[in-house]
Amino acid sequence: MKRCVAIKVLAPHLAHNSLAKKRFAREAQAAAAVVHANVLAIHQVQPGGRLPFLVMPLVAGESLAQRLTAQGTLELKEILRIGMQAAAGLAALTNKGLCIAT
Repeated sequence: MKRCVAIKVLAPHLAHNSLAKKRFAREAQAAAAVVHANVLAIHQVQPGGRLPFLVMPLVAGESLAQRLTAQGTLELKEILRIGMQAAAGLAALTNKGLCIAT
């Protein structure tokens, strides 16, 4: 389809665990049902095979860690903007019944 994507793969040490594979597939399919500006769409879920994976849009740019390394401490306004976006995305996931664990 000529679009850049990111592929997230289940950790190899979990790929042989049937419970972990089922959980990966269930959570990926549930997350795919969430449509929200602060949640990446999931294009495809492949739960079988040696390494289960999901396909999502590739987001160009730097990670927060890269930004902090390059710039140092962010201004309060920027911290609040990022935090509010993350919270909105987590709320959308939670509203669909997805439990977010750290």
